[in-house]
Amino acid sequence: MKKFLSILLVTLLALSCFALAGCSGDETTSTPSEDKYKFGMGLFTGFGTIKNADGDVNGNATVTTTAAAVILDKDGKVVKCAIDTVDAKVEYTANGELVAPTEYKTKGELGTDYGMSSIGKTEWNVQVENLCKFAEGKTLTEIKAWVATDGKGTSDVQSAGCTITIADFVLALEKAISSAVESDVKADNTLSIGFVTKQEKGANATDDKDGSVNVVSNIVAAAVSGGKAVATVTDCVDVKISFNVNGESMTDINSDLTSKRNLGTAYNMSAFGQDLNGDGVVKEWNEQADVLDSIYKGKTADEIAALVAEGYGVESVQTAGCTIAISDLVAAAVKAVK
Repeated sequence: MKKFLSILLVTLLALSCFALAGCSGDETTSTPSEDKYKFGMGLFTGFGTIKNADGDVNGNATVTTTAAAVILDKDGKVVKCAIDTVDAKVEYTANGELVAPTEYKTKGELGTDYGMSSIGKTEWNVQVENLCKFAEGKTLTEIKAWVATDGKGTSDVQSAGCTITIADFVLALEKAISSAVESDVKADNTLSIGFVTKQEKGANATDDKDGSVNVVSNIVAAAVSGGKAVATVTDCVDVKISFNVNGESMTDINSDLTSKRNLGTAYNMSAFGQDLNGDGVVKEWNEQADVLDSIYKGKTADEIAALVAEGYGVESVQTAGCTIAISDLVAAAVKAVK
């Protein structure tokens, strides 16, 4: 009798499992865990035109920085991307005097004011949107094969609606894809890039010393959902332009244009920086940027803007380990998250 009851119990359990279709891995109906995505930003900086002053015509040098941001799927394919570029032009006279800087806007910010549509061509920002759409579903290998003659795209790229030079875009995308890390970003997040570019440390040339100015671009890529930052990447490029008392270029065109984040320990902040929060540690620039990015998470643009006090972070930001001046970095983040 006991043996019969045992057999009956086992049979009933087996039937229950079959009815629920959940007792074996092959028959489970449980929802698989959601795929994780990767998020990254890459920068490429180079010199554009560099000219000496000639009579009443000012000399100039242009620093061009392109930023690309990407969301990648588990297979390394682009789900979404964003690209923007700033041309920061510095002018100096034949007497070696620095010309007052103008406001620097990115080509994306300029929109129709960039002027391509005024000469009958598709506007720059529209062409870049077309390129980013074409990038969806592509791998890094496929994207690197885009560049053809004179830095322009292949026939497929041009047919997709991007006929401008794309070599710098591809280099920035390569860095973005290669540096992307697993993140909480989702495929439907809004992806944007904020730039704040200024001239700093400007000085006129004298008989004893060349004039110089630093072109500094603070850049933040953001994935945004519901008006809040899901993830950000903060970086900065600092390029020195030099000229002599005759308005001749003295800029070292072979200088290292690596961003502060990518310099890592080579930036040497930990060796020479100040311990402003008194914790006995001076983090490298990239480490402090990581702290800032972690603080941005989940915040709105207004909440991010409120993190600055007299150019530096509020007490909670500094206590967390970010003691560098952050006003322009935060301004770039606000642009990206809005």
